[in-house]
Amino acid sequence: MNWFDGLVLLLVLAFLTWEARQEAGRALLDTLALVLALQLAHGYCGPLTRALQWQPAPGTETSPLAYGLLFAGLWGASLLLARALHGRTRWSMDHFDPLFGLAFGIVIALGAGHVLTDLLAQTALLNHGTLPPYLQESAFAPELRDFRTYHYVLNTFHGYQGGQ
Repeated sequence: MNWFDGLVLLLVLAFLTWEARQEAGRALLDTLALVLALQLAHGYCGPLTRALQWQPAPGTETSPLAYGLLFAGLWGASLLLARALHGRTRWSMDHFDPLFGLAFGIVIALGAGHVLTDLLAQTALLNHGTLPPYLQESAFAPELRDFRTYHYVLNTFHGYQGGQ
């Protein structure tokens, strides 16, 4: 483990602590805000890169800076919308609020960690052509970029469904 892994763990703990203190409805809306921001940023960062005439990362059509800025802006706007929507509905599940907060906090931390890790990796590849040592030696960076364990579990379940 290196300093980047410590930063990821700190990020996870911060989101877990924050979301565990929220009502279940607020944690759900925060998670949906992150997913919405990820989807929109992924879909529109290519056109934004071309419009700004920024250099895309190798093998892609997107600039890491355009992706990062677009994601941050969209996530902030969608979090404000989620807060306003929760203020109107006050959706809660009282006894389950901490449990749902922890679950949604993990999802938010993984999503934010994925964006941070991928943004740093793509920027390094664009500028230097190789990953920096703190990402190469990280225990969490490869998982956050590719979600290998998640894909392995899905493939295993699909194999069981197919009778393999």
